[in-house]
Amino acid sequence: MTQNKAPVAEVFYSLQGEGQNLGKPSIFVRFWGCNLNCCFCDTPYAVKEEKDKAINHSIVTLQHEINKVSSDCKHIVFTGGEPLLYSEFIENFIEKFHDYKIEIETNGTLPVSYFLGTMVSLFNVSVKLDNSAVEEYRRIIPFALRTFPKLHTNFKFVIESKNDILEVEYLVKQYGFKTYLMPKGVTQDEITQTSSIVASLCLKYNYNFSPRLHINLWHGNRGK
Repeated sequence: MTQNKAPVAEVFYSLQGEGQNLGKPSIFVRFWGCNLNCCFCDTPYAVKEEKDKAINHSIVTLQHEINKVSSDCKHIVFTGGEPLLYSEFIENFIEKFHDYKIEIETNGTLPVSYFLGTMVSLFNVSVKLDNSAVEEYRRIIPFALRTFPKLHTNFKFVIESKNDILEVEYLVKQYGFKTYLMPKGVTQDEITQTSSIVASLCLKYNYNFSPRLHINLWHGNRGK
């Protein structure tokens, strides 16, 4: 069935808080729904709560909401939840409104079509590690990961302890994406406690460090 509509939990204008485009003014479109259930999920309202509050947008009504939050910004971040559950909807949006640069934040368990692979500016693939408490067979899907284009795909791993680096090293060797390590935590205090561990791992293994700017600035408030 063609995806003419998709459930959207929120649309807001903010700074990209993580990864390669850290600090970039962006319009965030957060889809409702996810195929994983990570123990540290910081957006439960877009995963397992508030389904009745998610607005089932068409491409045209979503573009209207995007213009309401900013008519000038041309950088969109599709996030979730898991936005690739609605990959056909996203493809249709890009075809109709092709003046935006598109960034997608995904858990990497769903394959990317050739069209998305060529039209999306950046994929932030946050593959879940054992610290997510999700079974490995559900969070590591080799076929899906091999569909992401290497030239504009980054890995972004949530790190809880130095032991997580073993999983990271294995995945980076398998897929070769540019890699960011990010401290686990949904509060400033939690992130502060983990940041020194993550920084030392970045220096030792030559990975990029990503803070969580939106939590440092706005303490994880919704719509920021």
